[in-house]
Formats: sequence, C-alpha cells, structure tokens
Amino acid sequence: MKRRYFSEKFSPLVWEDVELEIKKLLELPIKSVEDLIYFWENVSEFTIIVSDVYGELYIKMTQFSDQPKYAKEFHRYIDEIVARCQPIEFQLKKKFCESLYFSQLPKEYIHLGNILKNDKDIFREENVAFLVEEEKLTAKYAEITSKMTVLFDGEEKTIQQLNGYLENKDRTIRECAWRAMYERYMRDQEQLDILFDNLKTIRIQIAKNAGFENYRDYVHKAKGRFSYSPGDLLQLHESVLQVVVPLVSEFDKERKEKLQLETVRPWDLKVSLEEEVDNPFHTHIELVEKSIRTIVKVDEGFGRELESMWKHNRIDAENRKGKAPGGYCYPLYEKGSSFIFMHSVGVRGDIETLMHEAGHAMHNMMKRDEKILEYREGPSEVAELASMSMELLSFKHREEFYKLKDLEGLYRDELKTKIQHLPWEIVIDAFQHWIYLNPERNADERRIYFSELMDRFNVGGDWTGLEKEKVVRWMMLLHIFEIPFYYIEYTLAQLGALAIWRNYKKDPKKTIEQYKNFMRLGYSQTVSEIYEAAGIRFDFSKEYIRELMNFVREELK
Repeated sequence: MKRRYFSEKFSPLVWEDVELEIKKLLELPIKSVEDLIYFWENVSEFTIIVSDVYGELYIKMTQFSDQPKYAKEFHRYIDEIVARCQPIEFQLKKKFCESLYFSQLPKEYIHLGNILKNDKDIFREENVAFLVEEEKLTAKYAEITSKMTVLFDGEEKTIQQLNGYLENKDRTIRECAWRAMYERYMRDQEQLDILFDNLKTIRIQIAKNAGFENYRDYVHKAKGRFSYSPGDLLQLHESVLQVVVPLVSEFDKERKEKLQLETVRPWDLKVSLEEEVDNPFHTHIELVEKSIRTIVKVDEGFGRELESMWKHNRIDAENRKGKAPGGYCYPLYEKGSSFIFMHSVGVRGDIETLMHEAGHAMHNMMKRDEKILEYREGPSEVAELASMSMELLSFKHREEFYKLKDLEGLYRDELKTKIQHLPWEIVIDAFQHWIYLNPERNADERRIYFSELMDRFNVGGDWTGLEKEKVVRWMMLLHIFEIPFYYIEYTLAQLGALAIWRNYKKDPKKTIEQYKNFMRLGYSQTVSEIYEAAGIRFDFSKEYIRELMNFVREELK
C-alpha cells in the first residue's frame, strides 16, 4: 500500500536511517487535537514499516529453521533496530498521552487513548534488554523442535507427519505413531525444561520491574484485557469444568462403544467415528486450490483475497524437514496482505488449519484501510473470533473436498472436536496461572501439577502406564514457550464462533454481514462492543456456556 507520510525509499534496516525518522516524529509540533491525531497516524505508519521488516525476517526464519543465516538476520534486526526502537516508542506514547489535547480526543479515538496509556503505564526501560533476550530464547524453541524427526514406516518423518497417523483406522498404527512422537519429545525434555526455566526467570523479572507482584497480572495488563479480569478467567475454568467436561465424557463413552474399546487411550481421540471417506486432498497445492474454491462460496471477496495470496507466494502449506512447527497468519501491512504458514500432511485437520488462518487473513483484509495501527492489530479474543468462525462458516461449502453424503458425519466429528478441545485450552491457561503464581516451584512439581490438571479436566482419555508421556504433553505447545497466556483466547473465541454459527443457521445473509462488520471495526472499540457488532454476547458465564452446549447437543442429533 502507498505510504502517506514516509518516503518509499525509507528502509528500517540501518539504525541511523531509523533514528533520523524518529527524531522527526519526536519534534513534530502538536498545537491542536487534529495535530495530535496526525502525529499518531505518522507514528502508526512508521511502526508498520519497522514491524513489516520484522515480519518478513520472522517468516523466513520459520520457513527455514535449519538454516542459521535466517535466524542470524532476525536476531540482528531485533538487536540493532527493534530493541533500540522500544524506549523511543515509549517516548512517542508519552508525548501522545501527556499532550494538552489528549482529553479533547473525539469519541472514535478514546479507545486509542486507553490502549496507549495502558502501554505507557507498564513500560520500563530496564525491561528492554530482558524482552530482547526473551525473544531470542523463544526462537530457540522453534530451533529445537524443527529438528525433531523420527524413523517411522520405513522413512524419516516430521512430528507433523506423525500427527497424520493418529487419524488412521488401524489402532496399532495410531499407537505406534503416538509413542514415536512422545518418545522424540522425551529425548529433549531436559533441554526444554531448562529453556522454559530460563524464560520464566526473565518473565518474572520483567513483571517485577514493572511493579507487579507476579507475571500473570503483568501479562493481563500488557495484553490490554480491559473487558475481564484474571478472576473472571478462573470462573471460566470452573464453568468449563462443570458444563463442558461432562459433555466431553459423553463423547468419550460414545467413542469407546463405537470403536469397541475397553478404554479410550490418547491415540484413539483423532480417528473419526464416521464411515471412512476418500482422502480429501493429496498435495499441499491441491489443499490450497480447493480451499480457495471453498472460501469463495462463503464470500466472493474472501475467495479473491486468498487467491491473491496464493498467486503472490504468501501461503506456505508444505510440510518439510527444517521448517518450524505450528501455523500462523502474519499480517503484511504495507503489502495490504497476509502470509499463511502451516504444515499440510494430507489429513482432514489440515483443512481446518487453513480455514482458520484464512479467517485471520480475511480479518486483516477487512481492516487494511485503517490508519491507526493499534486499531488494526487488536487483541486475540477478537482475532481468534474471526478465524474460528471461518472454520464453521466454511464447513457447509466443503463439497470441494468431500461428497455431500459424507459432510453430515464430518460435521458431527468437527463439532465434537471443537468441544473436546475446550478443556485442553483451560488446562493450558490454568497451568500458566499456577506456574507464574508459584514461581518457586521446580520442574518436577510442574510435572505433577500438570498431570493433575489433565486428570481433573479429563483430557486425553486413559493415561494409565503413560505417566512419563503425559507430563511432556505441554512441551508440544509452542504458545507456553513463545507467547505465554495466549491460549484462553481460543476458548473465548470458540464460544463466540459457536454463537455466530447458531445465528448463521437462522439467517445466513445477515450473519455474514455482521461477521464482516465486526472485522471492519478492527480494535476501534472494546472487545464486548465488537462481539455485539458480530451479533453475539461476550459472555462466559456458566449459564451462557450451557446454552451453547445445548445448541451443540441439538446439532449432533
């Protein structure tokens, strides 16, 4: 997209060039409310330019984690540019918030003021070095896990490829793949424990420097969670335990009976209970092309956007050795586009992943004309609502992948999978609450508590005799290492997505318009207001969750 305030020649790769532009921003005069808004639009464009380069380097590093040169370039940029920008970013926010005209901001900029004031209040210059070190350590997790391969079925397989075998109808194959995967992680268990302890030490110090008693409360404020408190999340944990876990137990009982098992084991949870269907696709290219034809049926504009991304090499869905694990959708603000990263191993879950990340990409598209960066970024509760809703909104259009007669059974499978995942999300959130509220606890105590949570929320079926494997399950989740406390948003957004899907069943046209309207808002309003624009409630009370679970029960009938 064309720059409005900076020369197209400006590239933030050399600190002297960056410093020159920052000086101009700091000296920009503010003599009116209009000047104040104009000032922040300049700052937003500058930040976009800097963060887009960061994004491009991050993408390369994850695409080719086995090539040290990309990690080296990424870390150089963090050290020489990003880290040096952070204290000045604070000065720019301070200049905005302490302006004489701050209190005169028009209504549409009040939320921006709250966001910037929150950021300003928690910033501490002494934390810059710790944040840089944290960034480097999180990259180490990708480096370790990207090298994990296993000799299986006669050839070297990545962890992502092993995951594909968990959908196999042959229980022996499922178990062998599952055990191979866990054994591989157990080989690096000590190394990952040490890495996490180092991250924990840094994070605790960051919170302490910012004046917080613990890292959990620091993160809650740093994430700008204005619409709910940590205490509200503990209430959500309890609501899921009482309302969702019993439903998941019903699913486990059905699984046990249909598969004719004595007990449901961890390797039995991904195999479909429905009749076997033809492989939905065979290559990552076929996956993307069929996905484009699927999403265009949700909305033509969405389909054109995904097709444009594919055409411009902004979708990397291939599974290959040396590629970091996980999946993401990275906004490329200046290009007015996004980059989707994932691993396609030829299973049904790959379709869900691509639809999920496509939801993020469509969200980025809908808000790309917004001039204020803070309104384009937004919190995860909003971002994940867009992506998780896309998973459901696209489902009825998947005849590109499946025969119509198979879609009903697959729909039942999909709904169950989404509900089954909710207790796991709560376990991850509760685990992190405990870790950072009890920082003195060691790795052994951490394992014990995690195991207790898994049992309490009935996650993974019967782990008898698999106690050593169970306690490394959390290490397979990059979020705990790389983006702490980013997981409960999936729960909040999944509940929201179910509510959007419920609306869609009643009035498809109106629901799609509401879906697009909420995405256009970006983060220009509070989370609860944005959910309201989507036609749903931002509510995670026991009563509301029960209402949504009853909807799921009716759908499964």
